[in-house]
Amino acid sequence: MVPDIPATLIPNGVNREFFQRDPEKAAAFRDRHGIPDEQEVVLSVAQLTPRKGLYDFLSIAKQNPEKTFVWVGGFPYGALSKDWRRIRRLKQRCGQNVIFPGYIDDIIGPYSAADTFLMPSYAETFGLVILEALSCGLPVVARDIPEFREIFGDTILFFQSRDEAAALIDDRPLLSRYAAGARDYTAAYDIRDVARQHLDLYRELVGP
Repeated sequence: MVPDIPATLIPNGVNREFFQRDPEKAAAFRDRHGIPDEQEVVLSVAQLTPRKGLYDFLSIAKQNPEKTFVWVGGFPYGALSKDWRRIRRLKQRCGQNVIFPGYIDDIIGPYSAADTFLMPSYAETFGLVILEALSCGLPVVARDIPEFREIFGDTILFFQSRDEAAALIDDRPLLSRYAAGARDYTAAYDIRDVARQHLDLYRELVGP
């Protein structure tokens, strides 16, 4: 739209000192929600809205009754949110392996308690929760959309259908390989480096 104006791209950042696994918080979260230590947990963090892939999340959870599925987040606009009534009904009727804890003050608990991060959203920009999950050492299974492909490349796993997603979250050897490199990937997005990039750009624009 403005081709003659130079542009500088500075990505989102993640506080890697904050977003890292905490065994005590993991145990506390599991204990609070009655999740056994050996139980496999699949986590999503997003608003309760169709665009985030909630219906797919519930379907995948139904396909995998042996796993516990946790969706952290609430309605973006209360009763005015899209499909508010339908989603409330589905939450009441979902399987016993699905937990909706709502908004959580300390997100490190669920990130630490999870084994896999599932991102079924249909449309996103950067997808900061993916970066947070990676920083906590989680393998990420995300919908195959251009934004995620461009930003995260082969660092995460992609699916195009519910069956593909279900197969990926059941492949522990594959997930373990992706988990091994998850946190290291986020070093390029350390919030301190991103802040310095902003400061350098401001100084350049302001001049001497």
